[in-house]
Amino acid sequence: MITIVGLGLSSADLTLGASCALLSGRPILLRTGRHPIAGFLQDQGLAFETLDSLYETSQDYDALLRAIAQTVCDRGACVYGVPGGAGISDESVRAVCARAGQLGLEFEVLPGVSHYERAACRVGGVSGAVCLPAADYDSGTYNPRLPLLLQELHSRLVASEVKLHLLDVYPAEHRVFFGADAIALEDLDRQSDYDHLSCVLVPPLDYPQLERFDLEGLRQVLARLRDPLDGCPWDREQTHESLRKDLLEECYEALDAIDQGDPDHLAEELGDVLLQIGMHAQIASEHGDFDLRDVVSGICGKMIRRHPHVFGSDHIQTAEQVVEAWNENKKKLRGQQGQAEVLSALPKSLPALLRAEKTQALASPLGYDFSSPQEAMDKLLEEADEARQAQAEDLEMELGDLLFACVNVVRLFKINGEIALHRSCDKFQARIAQVEALAKQRGIDLRSLDPKALDLLWEEAKAALHGRFN
Repeated sequence: MITIVGLGLSSADLTLGASCALLSGRPILLRTGRHPIAGFLQDQGLAFETLDSLYETSQDYDALLRAIAQTVCDRGACVYGVPGGAGISDESVRAVCARAGQLGLEFEVLPGVSHYERAACRVGGVSGAVCLPAADYDSGTYNPRLPLLLQELHSRLVASEVKLHLLDVYPAEHRVFFGADAIALEDLDRQSDYDHLSCVLVPPLDYPQLERFDLEGLRQVLARLRDPLDGCPWDREQTHESLRKDLLEECYEALDAIDQGDPDHLAEELGDVLLQIGMHAQIASEHGDFDLRDVVSGICGKMIRRHPHVFGSDHIQTAEQVVEAWNENKKKLRGQQGQAEVLSALPKSLPALLRAEKTQALASPLGYDFSSPQEAMDKLLEEADEARQAQAEDLEMELGDLLFACVNVVRLFKINGEIALHRSCDKFQARIAQVEALAKQRGIDLRSLDPKALDLLWEEAKAALHGRFN
């Protein structure tokens, strides 16, 4: 029988079960001799071995765990003592249990007083804390509204790395407990002594104190805003329908931020888009339809399924092949039999320019496309002639065909039609502004000018802005 015992943080922490195991006469192996129990065992005349040498000879942490597990299991019937509680976060315990199970050896774990209990008692009690080795902490994974206990700050280097991760979430002046001392987080790597028994307890933060959030934080904030009793009256009243236009407007504002090339502005506008997504997810969760985790899980699953060349064994070399495989995978997953079904699935709420571009691209695999951009340009001129000659009752349809033909041209020239049209709008607005500025300088009332004079002023404005929109 291999008995794994938690030694606590001092000899005073030994449980009755741990004491009986240590006195059983079986060989005693200590994960480390840098523990008060070592001196206690010597005082009691009990022989023991330590595994400290494995820390020096192992190439990495995984190799160390394998070596510990192998050494303990090779002894067979023995007592393996580890600092702390033995059950919360000691990876060597898990490694020994796994190895013993593979070899068919019997084992048991006798827990002791852990870092968690000791730290919690020092601060008057803690509920719901996350407890793990300091080296495993990732600031993007844990909820800062829960207490956090990080163990084994065995060096100033580890303490410094932990501090930098914590500062991603917590303010520098946040009070944490290093052992029995309350210190500012920014001083965590400035203490006088660190060893494998060192730990830090990080008290939770409330929403107003948080500086950084994750998706779970967003979900909790929105749930609080829509709380039926003490949430925000405006947020509580919102529905999918009432927020529909807001989602569209925020997307356009994000696109505008991309065009401006301002990263800070883009981050802000993407946050506004994410807010809309979060609000729709929160409303849906209140109706039992889906929640934010379902939204995130759905898109992650979709990306994995549609990228078998990344997450599977498929081999794709070019971006064009990726697009082709993406569309084929999408058709299979949706159970679509042909391109007609794919085309009919396009949302009719898409902006007309985007819908036309997607329609043409999806029809292309069937052979309904132009062989060159120039051929599409010829079709555009043909549609322009038909629109010029159209009767009043046919004009709407003919102008629609003309616009559709124009989209074909920009698509085949690999130009983004939406961007091109926006830039033309910007250019037109700038020229109008220049015309008004010229008229104001000369004391001219534009409404009093005839078409010829307006054209002359327009050409002058074009010349003044030449090169700005190239």
